[in-house]
Amino acid sequence: MDICDLGTTGYRAADWLRTHHHIDAHLFDHRRISAQLTHADDERTTARLLTALRELADHADRAADLRDAPQVAVPTPAGLHPRPGPRPLPGRGPARLALSLLLSLGPGP
Repeated sequence: MDICDLGTTGYRAADWLRTHHHIDAHLFDHRRISAQLTHADDERTTARLLTALRELADHADRAADLRDAPQVAVPTPAGLHPRPGPRPLPGRGPARLALSLLLSLGPGP
């Protein structure tokens, strides 16, 4: 279910469902939540899920706990890469650090 019109994220909505209704969302991301019904579910468990989703929608428009976190400035990939070339390591002499193996951003400039 796309919930971006509620003004929150799937992460926060899933946390809210877990905290307030003890319901774990099947999958969730920045704009969706997914609930899974199986052959083990019946009218009682389905009604419980629907009630929780209705309360989430009612609660979302007035709840600060479901609002997005403030934006965080993320450095550009170029700003994360060190200058190329040998670097001295304490007590080991010159060595080339392979930071590109630690960063999932690919090779630097």
